[in-house]
Amino acid sequence: MEMRTSGREEAVRQALLGLPIGIAFGTVAMLLASLSVGDGALHAVTPTLLGRIPNELAAFSLQTLLCALYGVLCMAANHIFKLSTWSLARQTLTHFLLIAPAIVAIAVFCGWIPFSPLALALYLLFFVALYAIIWLSIWLYWRNEVNKLNARLGRFN
Repeated sequence: MEMRTSGREEAVRQALLGLPIGIAFGTVAMLLASLSVGDGALHAVTPTLLGRIPNELAAFSLQTLLCALYGVLCMAANHIFKLSTWSLARQTLTHFLLIAPAIVAIAVFCGWIPFSPLALALYLLFFVALYAIIWLSIWLYWRNEVNKLNARLGRFN
């Protein structure tokens, strides 16, 4: 017997999937930051975040929570792409405008980037490039799937 889930249940399930994805993102960012320091030590949080929250465990816990919440936001925001009455451009712009400010705010708060116009512009430029690569990859995948379906349907006509 097949159980069907409601749209709301599916949205919650997808959003919860964002928890480990966000934590993985934060872990990778932490490892890359530690590697960039080059002293062989693991730098779980930045000195900036330690300045805000002097307890390293509490700072790391908050950083992990923020990354998890960002993952939830990204996965929940993906449901914008199910709004069939919206154009793809509107869906993409809305999705981007939901997630970009959140990651910039987290990056500044956690001290991954300094709060300066140049750093913000460079970080946003990097984020736009990464967003475009991910978006294009997904779009190409689905275009290929549609082409395969159309080819299969063509065999029946």
